[in-house]
Amino acid sequence: MYADFILNKSIERQFRAFRRGFAMVTNESPLRTLFRPDEVELLICGSEVGTS
Repeated sequence: MYADFILNKSIERQFRAFRRGFAMVTNESPLRTLFRPDEVELLICGSEVGTS
């Protein structure tokens, strides 16, 4: 229950806003077909490869 709160409930409002904004940018856009899910994750989260 605590983990659910920390990992889900505590960020629910912020994630909803992010998802709404992301959908506004990508809905009916070529971006939906240009990128695979793992590429979208890389665009959003970035990569630690090559950083020091």
